Amino acid sequence: MFIALEHIDGAGGTTQAKALAAYLKNIEIPVEVTAEPTTESKYGRVLRLMQRGYELKEAMNNLALKEEDMEIATLIELLYKKYDVSNKQILYSTLYTLDRAQHIRKIKSLLNRGTWVICDRYKLSSLAYQGIAKIGESEESTRLKQEGIMEANSGFRDPDFSILLDIPVEESLRRIDKRGETKEIFENKKTLEAAYNIYKDYFENDSNWSNTKKRCVVDATQTPEKVTKEIIRQICANFGRD
Repeated sequence: MFIALEHIDGAGGTTQAKALAAYLKNIEIPVEVTAEPTTESKYGRVLRLMQRGYELKEAMNNLALKEEDMEIATLIELLYKKYDVSNKQILYSTLYTLDRAQHIRKIKSLLNRGTWVICDRYKLSSLAYQGIAKIGESEESTRLKQEGIMEANSGFRDPDFSILLDIPVEESLRRIDKRGETKEIFENKKTLEAAYNIYKDYFENDSNWSNTKKRCVVDATQTPEKVTKEIIRQICANFGRD
């Protein structure tokens, strides 16, 4: 079973992934928690630094990576010479896809061994965050961009169950502020509102889903214990487990 938790920042994805894994282990189901961007691949490590405000080359230097190590010298030239990437959407989307291409190998290996996989953010998070409309961008351009993101990710295995941890942007920001940590670049009201709307629109559109591609929305404003209980209930209801 492959489960993806999708959400904006502050929704408790890490907490819920760990809590669900603990429950599964308690009933003797082998499980592993993973997350995107990953910490295993060089692309994921660069992304994590860029989310903290590093420029691409600063992140590469921080990790002692060379352009040839990243295998993106051609990509960098393409992006910065032919496209307006002032908001870095294309760059982020490409790096996420490269990271995911390595990540999915690990996921498939675990699934083939009978291990459940819980992934904190997956393909829909790329759509939600990299598919945000730029200022002045037409609806058609935004639509084509979002279609391009989904097409770039179409070859990756879909989760058996996608769960949206639903939390209002105001509550998300309150929780982020409460952490007292330096905010990442996506942790602002404008970005979170746009990402939230994309998540909600995608989850609410039945044409995006099938009997083999299931989803649910869970109210993440509840206590962590209640959220975990609801996630477990939804898994049982959708897959016939006791």
